[in-house]
Amino acid sequence: MFTVSEMKHGAIHFVKHESTNSGIRPERYMPGSTAYQSDNTFGQFFYQHIERKEYGIWKSIYAAHDDLTIRVQDDSPWLGFRLMLKKHIRHTVAGRTVPLMQGQVNFVYTPIINSEFRLKKGEVYEVFDMQVSRTLLKKLKIKEAQFDHFLGRIGAGSPEWLVEKPAWSNAVVLDTIDYLTKDPAREAIAEEVVRQVIVALTRKKGEQRVISEQQLENLYTVREIIKKQFAEQMHLQEWAAKAHMNITYFKEMFKQVFELTPYHYLLYERIKAAKEIMVQEPDLSFAEVAQRCGFSTYNNLRRAFQVKENKTLTEWRNLPDFLALVFTWERLLDDVML
Repeated sequence: MFTVSEMKHGAIHFVKHESTNSGIRPERYMPGSTAYQSDNTFGQFFYQHIERKEYGIWKSIYAAHDDLTIRVQDDSPWLGFRLMLKKHIRHTVAGRTVPLMQGQVNFVYTPIINSEFRLKKGEVYEVFDMQVSRTLLKKLKIKEAQFDHFLGRIGAGSPEWLVEKPAWSNAVVLDTIDYLTKDPAREAIAEEVVRQVIVALTRKKGEQRVISEQQLENLYTVREIIKKQFAEQMHLQEWAAKAHMNITYFKEMFKQVFELTPYHYLLYERIKAAKEIMVQEPDLSFAEVAQRCGFSTYNNLRRAFQVKENKTLTEWRNLPDFLALVFTWERLLDDVML
């Protein structure tokens, strides 16, 4: 079992969390998980954990009341990734300092767990960690030279990184993780999460421009606006203004971080919403589905759906729910690759 400590304050002790407890808590609990919390004068810490045969998941929240340096140690090996869901940290793993910005992911193998990260006073951080087995990685059957080299080095006496630097997780990874936290015991979704993380890390990318922490947080604010208000009429100028960027720079940075243009992301959210509505309300007419999702007419939904999914609305409606979600990820990758 890992131990957690703070450089100045010593060991951090956790107790089992109950939903009636005071203190920090998630917007949504992971079904089947066990939750723990630690309330201290210098900070509050919370995590949910679920353990399966081939993987384990930790979803954590850190609320720092002072500037803190947190250390996590365990004599067991680690194979998996960390993704920052909110805010940014400087993360030291096996002696290597890895700055992780919001939305970035890092995949590593270490013979023992000995990591350290810094938290800033007044900030609240959200982190997703996933440990996986070598068996699960082999099951993915990913044919990529960098991944094959990494897989061959797992179990050696030294740390191994899948890639040298963290990468942007993109919209696909963020969505698959969201699905997984709603149903963490579903192995097929867990495998898809790991697959999409590896694809995001090993895919060849063009030149990456430097982005500030505030600019990145502004982009995530716009993403949340699109996710919540996809059915409304929105304009690129409004999004750019919310991000405090000119239109050209906004489009470029949004694509760099999420690997989709703002327009393609809006279209994706609308089509995703259409699918969820069709699953939840199968008797609803396609015209009513279109109206709820922000498409001005049924024909606009029909054309967009056909292009994105390579299926008609009727064909998709007859698919099993999870298979339909897989089609979402596969078709979305066509946009990411462009």
